[in-house]
Amino acid sequence: MVVSDMIVVVKRAGMIMYILALLAFGTYCLMRPEKLRDSAIKSTSRGLTGKIRPLAEYLRSDAYLRDVRMIGLGCYLMAIALVYALYDAAHNVPRP
Repeated sequence: MVVSDMIVVVKRAGMIMYILALLAFGTYCLMRPEKLRDSAIKSTSRGLTGKIRPLAEYLRSDAYLRDVRMIGLGCYLMAIALVYALYDAAHNVPRP
């Protein structure tokens, strides 16, 4: 009984850490899309990917910033869904 309770606690702790990571990444995407764009431009300017012209144009476009913001919004929505799933799982546990 104690071991199974411990497994449940570890699973919930892992899920909470995942939710926090989603919220952190989502916040970064929503608050600092320009920094993400600068990082993406810097990392793709090296090597073979730096020679792909459509990729470079896309990274410099406003559409890229919009897509980064959509990813941030998606992270927030996923975190909300996971919080709901955690809440539902905690309240619908079958009791012996």
